[in-house]
Amino acid sequence: MYFLFFDFQDRRHHCRMVVGSATGSKVIKRFWDDALLLGRVIKQASVGYEKLPCVRVRVRRDEYNEYLHAFYSKPTDFWALNKQSLAAVGDTVLIRKMESSPLPTVTHRLERIVFQHGCPIDPITKKRIIHDEYEEIVQFRNQSIRDILDENMSLLESCPRSVDAKSYMQRRVESISQLLAVVDNEMLPKGEVTHGPRTFLQRLPRHMRRRAMSRNVKRLPRRCRFPAQRLLENAKLRKKSPNRSRRRRPSNLVREYVRRQGKCRWLETHIWHAKRFRMVEAWQFKLALGGFQRSWRATFRDAAKHATMRDVSHMVLLRLSGQEGGLLDGLRRLCSSRLGLTFGAASTLDGSREGSSVLYRADQYPFHCIGPVNFLWQPSSSTGEHCCRRILWLWIHPSVKDELVAELCRVFGLVEVEKREDVTDEKFHSLTEFRMNVQLAGAEDYCSADESGVKLTIMDRMLLRFRLTGPKSTAILDQALNMRKSFERVSQLLNSEQSNWVKSYFSENPRLAECLAQHTEAWTREVFWRNPAELAPRIVLSYLIRNPRLEFTFRKTLPDQNGSQNTNLDSCCSLLDDDNRQLPFSPLWDDGFRAEVLRRKASQREIDKVKQQRIVKTAQTDMSHLESFVPVLLIQRPGSQDENDHLGCGWDLVVPSDWGMEFWLAMQYSTARAVGLDHSRTLAAERGVFHFPEAWHDCPAGQTWNADCCERDLQAYKKRPKNRRLRYDKLKVKYPFEFPWAELNAIWTKTTNDGSYFVLRDREILNSLALFNQPKLDADFEKICSKALVQVKIRCLSRGIVKRYAMICMPSAEDVVCLMNGQLRVVEMVSENFQKDELDKSEKLAEEKLTMKKQQGQEKEEEEEFISFEKNEKEVSFDILFDECLSVAAKKRKNHLPEQVTASVETDHAAEDVNSRNVVGFAIDGGYSLSRGCGIGIGLCSYAALQNLISTSVKIHSGLFVLYRNKTTRKYFPAILNIAAADFSL
Repeated sequence: MYFLFFDFQDRRHHCRMVVGSATGSKVIKRFWDDALLLGRVIKQASVGYEKLPCVRVRVRRDEYNEYLHAFYSKPTDFWALNKQSLAAVGDTVLIRKMESSPLPTVTHRLERIVFQHGCPIDPITKKRIIHDEYEEIVQFRNQSIRDILDENMSLLESCPRSVDAKSYMQRRVESISQLLAVVDNEMLPKGEVTHGPRTFLQRLPRHMRRRAMSRNVKRLPRRCRFPAQRLLENAKLRKKSPNRSRRRRPSNLVREYVRRQGKCRWLETHIWHAKRFRMVEAWQFKLALGGFQRSWRATFRDAAKHATMRDVSHMVLLRLSGQEGGLLDGLRRLCSSRLGLTFGAASTLDGSREGSSVLYRADQYPFHCIGPVNFLWQPSSSTGEHCCRRILWLWIHPSVKDELVAELCRVFGLVEVEKREDVTDEKFHSLTEFRMNVQLAGAEDYCSADESGVKLTIMDRMLLRFRLTGPKSTAILDQALNMRKSFERVSQLLNSEQSNWVKSYFSENPRLAECLAQHTEAWTREVFWRNPAELAPRIVLSYLIRNPRLEFTFRKTLPDQNGSQNTNLDSCCSLLDDDNRQLPFSPLWDDGFRAEVLRRKASQREIDKVKQQRIVKTAQTDMSHLESFVPVLLIQRPGSQDENDHLGCGWDLVVPSDWGMEFWLAMQYSTARAVGLDHSRTLAAERGVFHFPEAWHDCPAGQTWNADCCERDLQAYKKRPKNRRLRYDKLKVKYPFEFPWAELNAIWTKTTNDGSYFVLRDREILNSLALFNQPKLDADFEKICSKALVQVKIRCLSRGIVKRYAMICMPSAEDVVCLMNGQLRVVEMVSENFQKDELDKSEKLAEEKLTMKKQQGQEKEEEEEFISFEKNEKEVSFDILFDECLSVAAKKRKNHLPEQVTASVETDHAAEDVNSRNVVGFAIDGGYSLSRGCGIGIGLCSYAALQNLISTSVKIHSGLFVLYRNKTTRKYFPAILNIAAADFSL
């Protein structure tokens, strides 16, 4: 077998023919074959009588020296037949051995010219290639150069035949002196090469030079910038390529934002939050979860003593319009008066206050809960008439939007109107244009098919809502919005002789000016000086606010809330009473006014351009041509009512869409701390309020959320190794990742489990249970009380905190006796099942030891039988003679433990009888309370179990004494149980 190798490096061209098997055992081995050789022509001659043209080719062949273990190149000459005389001396050729040679000395013939005088030959055109060009092109170019030189030589005939030596020498001396001035640098500073004019960069000392100065004039000292600027303008410098971050930016940033909102929608403050908060996808929105900083205590401290702010614009706004009587009749089927004030309450019907309630499916109370709702009636000019056409605004959670809209359509007989054309394919030049088009496309209309005239509109992205919490929220709103100054400016426009759009709008709505004046006076004289919790609950105030960007200082300043010495609060307390309050008429409800305000909105570039014209930075600038007045609503939130700290009190600010960042930044510079969804849940737990939808287990939204949460916890449990998992079967925890509410009710009422349950929200029954009395039940509720769950609050009396899935248990008689004797103890679960498991474990260990002893005895007997001198000996392995392997195996068996059975998630016992204390409920959420300094939690208990607990347990610290046990321990911890207050606000 032959292998052919070519090596053309350093123009040493030779052919190596290698034979697969070497012959003989000599010192020098030759791997030669003369069939095809590569060599260089060293001589041309005519051989024989016939004068055959031949060439002498020198071929280098390798020899291997086995003694030295090295290859050596040996030159050998061959004569090859050159019939057409193509090859010349110096060419590299390929020769092939002839079968019959004409002469004995000529054994090969010329096969191909590989390199001609060091240049390769094109195998197709058969032309020489010189420096990647054909020989003809090179020759043509050389001939052209010769012609040009010959033509220039002809010019010498016209030159003078004599030269003036003096002038000639003088010019030469000048040129030589100039060259010497450049070359000779003995008198120059170190590193310089010339005395003549230099660039602006070379005029600087060496230690001040920077490479960026050649392009950026601002890098130079101020004294050198002006001349350098002129030189740079004349210089032809290549434009610097943009950096990687600039190259990766999209060509149209707005389109990129629109594309990224295809799956989950963004709030207007999304970009601001995304830089500072962890964002999560929830309910088809991108919401802020929590800040990157460790600010758990700081946010709670601000919520209790200063102010926090959260964007809750993801809440869906519905507008329901129709005859007042028809609306109340239909909405009455979706709620119950047992829960408290409904849509027809006198305090909310005129529109002066916001109300809240819980919605159910039509005529299904107390089952099939939909969720909570905040509602506000739009004030009407004609009061006292139930036949007038009214508008009701509903704020709901996005998780219940589809279910509630379907239920409203079924109750009022609504049919969906044909949607507007989709505008998402247009090219938007600004975010304002994009949001205006999205508002038009996002609104969905439903109209009644009969003559009732009820109309439902989903006002998606029409209004924004910001939630301020804390005692200083009023002062922050006053500093950020500046109601008094805005009202003065509006009054000037209304009293001016020139016509303007504000004056024309107020002339059509005369009650707006009166409402604005009275609410501004109330804010100045009373609201500003009071804590939000001291005001009338859920009052609504209407204002017109000047564009906050016109007065930005971009410096955080604490709000000033020091009262005036001349202010008499006692004389101002009646401004917001029920008899004297002014209805909150506002242009916020008018779609045309909101569109006009958005159209007149000045861009940030226009505002900055006007501010740059100021000579003094702190001087006031006339921006009357840029100002616009934004209608806003302020809705008071009372906070906790059963505690003295009023935790959670504050204001809700409602503004038109596309004005979110203006008001958000204004309140940020007024030192309001931004918080996310985590803080909202923590604050609800501190107040003992059930946060929606996480803690609402009887509505589809809450059930979906809890199912996802339980599945996530179960998957995290399964990811752990089997020997690192908790043994819930040993802990006697039947449901470590779910809440068996229906089974719990069935056990306490001794009925069949049909899987149905509901949460009790009847205020009369809850108030009776809160006093630990047996409530008086009507006949209708007695039939379904076996399926009721009661919302409770838990407060720990000793160490430990309540965690999710914890079991709330009834104390035994011994526990009550210890409590009466002044002893609070932590009880450890000791049950018959647990003792049986310990006994089974000890029996298994004893059996294992006995088995190991038997195995060791059998091994000794086998060894004795093996060492025998009988004649019929058998051949064995040599390794068995050494007992090292057997001893190692024996040690392993000695230290062997029985294999652990896979941790069972469920046991065969019921949810109530697997513990030494009877389970009355489960904790939904819990943790450490910063306001109380102990562990707290919220949960649900069976109504039947709670009645039994009231009759058997003792009261301590205005609560019932109970025990709780987390799913990860066998210990029962003492705690106090109270009935949670009914708070349905979102």
